[in-house]
Amino acid sequence: MAPNNTPSPADRQTWNPERYARNAGFVAELGEPVLDLLAPVSGEQILDLGCGDGVLTEKIAAAGADVTGVDASPQQV
Repeated sequence: MAPNNTPSPADRQTWNPERYARNAGFVAELGEPVLDLLAPVSGEQILDLGCGDGVLTEKIAAAGADVTGVDASPQQV
């Protein structure tokens, strides 16, 4: 009998950080316009829901905002 390689429902909700890094580098690029719209400033508090690998979270913080990144996958944060 062949092994069952179908991920469990819980595993489907968790991102694999290595796979994300390998295949989803474009996500941060697509988020650049969001950064422009936010125009974060020093002292502003921003909540980044679904922050993934935190690339955009870091850019928001670099602009001076106090940013909190949250992701459903503990491995991503």
